[in-house]
Amino acid sequence: IDCPPQLGFLTLSALCAATSVLITVHPQMLDVMSMSQFLTMTGSLLDVVGNAGGSTSYDWMRYFVTRY
Repeated sequence: IDCPPQLGFLTLSALCAATSVLITVHPQMLDVMSMSQFLTMTGSLLDVVGNAGGSTSYDWMRYFVTRY
């Protein structure tokens, strides 16, 4: 499921339904910092989902560097 890089209902629903996660990132410092902030906020929101009874367990989570 390809989602936009924002924390909307579509992205959260996809993360809850996914069995694996592939994150693409450009090898530039601004993009890496943006990804870091995105993952921090996503982790906080998924903690809320977990506390509400939802489960998010992934077989694997990988980063893929693009435009290298």
